[in-house]
Amino acid sequence: MKWVSSFKYVPINYNGRVVTVKDHTQRVNFDNNLNGSKIRLHLCNRYAGKPLCLDRVTVGVAEGDRAAGVTNVTLGGNSRIILAPGQEIFSDEIAFTVHAGERLVVSTYVEQEQDIESICCFWARTGALVSFGVGDRTEGEAFEEAALTDLLPILRDDALPDQIMFFFGFDALQVYTDDGIVELVDRINAGEDVAGNRKLLRKTLRGLFYTKDYVKFISIITESGELAFYDQLTASTTQTSWLDSMKLSQTELYEEISGDNKTHLFATGEKVIFGSNSCYLFHIGHRIIDYRDVEKQCGVVVVSIDEKLLEEVCSPPTENGLNFIVDSAGYLVSCAGSDSLGESVCPEGVNEAAKREAYQETARQTGFLGDRELSVYSVYDDKTGWEIIRATNQNELVQGLHQQQKILGFIMLLSLLSVLPMMERLKKSVVKQKNAEIAALEAQINPHFLYNTLDTIYMLARMNGEEITMKMIQALSKFMKVSLSKGSDVISVADELEHVKSYMEIQKIRNADLFQYEIRCEEHLKQAPVLKLILQPLVENAIKHGFAKIYQDGNIDIRVWQDDQELVFEIENNGEQMKPEVIELIQMMVKEDLSAVRGAFRGQESGYGIGNVISRLRLKYEDRIAFYYTSEENGTCCTIRIPLQEPEKAADR
Repeated sequence: MKWVSSFKYVPINYNGRVVTVKDHTQRVNFDNNLNGSKIRLHLCNRYAGKPLCLDRVTVGVAEGDRAAGVTNVTLGGNSRIILAPGQEIFSDEIAFTVHAGERLVVSTYVEQEQDIESICCFWARTGALVSFGVGDRTEGEAFEEAALTDLLPILRDDALPDQIMFFFGFDALQVYTDDGIVELVDRINAGEDVAGNRKLLRKTLRGLFYTKDYVKFISIITESGELAFYDQLTASTTQTSWLDSMKLSQTELYEEISGDNKTHLFATGEKVIFGSNSCYLFHIGHRIIDYRDVEKQCGVVVVSIDEKLLEEVCSPPTENGLNFIVDSAGYLVSCAGSDSLGESVCPEGVNEAAKREAYQETARQTGFLGDRELSVYSVYDDKTGWEIIRATNQNELVQGLHQQQKILGFIMLLSLLSVLPMMERLKKSVVKQKNAEIAALEAQINPHFLYNTLDTIYMLARMNGEEITMKMIQALSKFMKVSLSKGSDVISVADELEHVKSYMEIQKIRNADLFQYEIRCEEHLKQAPVLKLILQPLVENAIKHGFAKIYQDGNIDIRVWQDDQELVFEIENNGEQMKPEVIELIQMMVKEDLSAVRGAFRGQESGYGIGNVISRLRLKYEDRIAFYYTSEENGTCCTIRIPLQEPEKAADR
């Protein structure tokens, strides 16, 4: 039996008052995945220079917008809790039964006006949620929420004001749990109340994955040969509906998984049918490890996942493209619209030409791609035994970015099942896949974590009056916001110009007096759609190479205008003129095969960003683009011409 954190955040040091509260109740609502009969809060006033008085703290179970079963939290037997500056301490242990799968609610009431100097802060609108209401609402009743921006005005200028959560007074809730998986398995192996402990183990498994609809079965085979499982498909407690579909017996399955500390992957087999329910499954298995004695054989755990998840994360098929997965023996693991799951689609040992033909035929048989000539790209990972195949026509390559992002997201989901090492290898395989070249081009700047962190840094800079730092953070935050753009590869001209403007503002702070800039755009073009991130690499090239030999008086002029049915961008700088041979090379890149574009600037001092832009423009607009540089009397001008589209038409694509 031990204390385990069900909810935990790290306090942030803001070096002073963050918010002032008076006659407010704070309510923190979060998921609990543990079973236990006692809880305690880790009370925290870590970074504060003043005492913190919590007039009442309660814990309950969420029921809609209320809390049920409310119980007082005390410290030293007192319901009114006072924390000294910098103090961190556990509350008294509270007799409070919790079950995995419940949402818990911690309510904190502050009556007299107080400056809060130590908080936990995070950015989210799902998972844990925080709300504030006027008056004492610690009995769990519903209340009208106060806007966080009213409590913390600084949030009004934040980039994500509607996503910020903050709370104070505690940073963790712990549960005293007596039904850890290892402990329960040990009892079953020792023959102690096998039926009772197996029931507890099943309950624990159910709570562990209660929100994961794609997990259909979680099974544990103990060293003593007992089988405990949670079957989401049938809710059966006596018969698992997946084991009979395996080619291995229960004993063989146990021996294979328990023989090492690796993650074992079992590909899709026969369709599992139980009553009116049916599905294809793939399975992930691992030895259960007791870290007090890593050599001890406890048992193995097998997680069975619906193959439909693979279809979803591989992206829905379209008339232009399809993703599917084949295992090392040539059996089809996942493919939308196929009737051949679990069957051989490519015999072992065939040459690459025969394999490619087999994959093309598999894709055609789904009926999504018709009879057109297909390009097939694949990557084989020798650790997982999976080959990831992409069947597509050339016009659809740009969409590969979004499909690869979903696959990477799926890999992160599976890491929650403690299979991160294996899935990291799968992730690398996906990234190597040829049609992920587009993703590599557009994903140079895609760190969500940095975007979120910027808001915290900005808040610190604002409190300390650091105007230059604030200006730079705001520019970088806007730059990141457009870079992310919710995964879309098309944005408005206005957003593209805002993106390059933010970049230039950052460069102006870094390189004082180096250059000035001007942006001009015809008003009616600002909402026109354009492929994102095409201007910033060109401006970066101008600053880095065009202005390499000057220290001041540089100028960048960006113009956007319409010429008949074309949208025209001009980026002009008064720096050193581009060399004629480089201009000639760029002209070649617009016409040559894309493979030549990718290698055109290899070994050159500059040009990678230019090649990046040309490649993506051609993939998006095909041969309907013009891209060229001209040497002007006082510098260099880059011109981009693309088809002018209406916003609603772009949104439909």
